[in-house]
This record gives sequence, C-alpha cells and structure tokens, in this order.
Amino acid sequence: MYGEFILGQFLPAINKISQAEERCKQTQSNLEIALALAAYRADQRQYPDKLELLAPKYLKSIPLDRFSQLPLFYTSTPDSYSLYSVGPNLED
Repeated sequence: MYGEFILGQFLPAINKISQAEERCKQTQSNLEIALALAAYRADQRQYPDKLELLAPKYLKSIPLDRFSQLPLFYTSTPDSYSLYSVGPNLED
C-alpha cells in the first residue's frame, strides 16, 4: 500500500523525464538532418525537394519523428527550409 503511494508520487516525474529524453533525441536527429541539409546545399546550391534525397550520401537513413513515428515535416525553397517534429503533444 505504501509502495503504491510512493510510486504514484514519482510516476509523473518519471513520465516527464522520459519525455525530456525523447525531446533531446529528436533535437539531435533534427540537428543531424540540418547538417546534412547544409552539406547538400553546399554541393547542389539549393535545398532538396524532399528529405529522402539526403540518403545515403549525407545521411545513412532519414529518421522518423520520434513522437508520431511518421516522417518529419519538411518544406523547402532554394534558399531556405522548415523542418520540425510534432513533439510530445502530437500536434502540428
């Protein structure tokens, strides 16, 4: 009984720690993609139309969004791009 009380007190903190870890891992993936995008642009003088063009030369594979398990949101123009994850709330 007392153990259930203690567990109930710590469970929200454990959940927040897990979410923070996933956010850190997603940020790392996004940074790796950003570096690959910069290398691609240096070679091609524009950003790719889709992330898949980065593999396998610039990235071994294109990581999925860690939260939705779907492709990351990516749009580009020749001079800029937008790349993001839905995050833990799973909202765009």
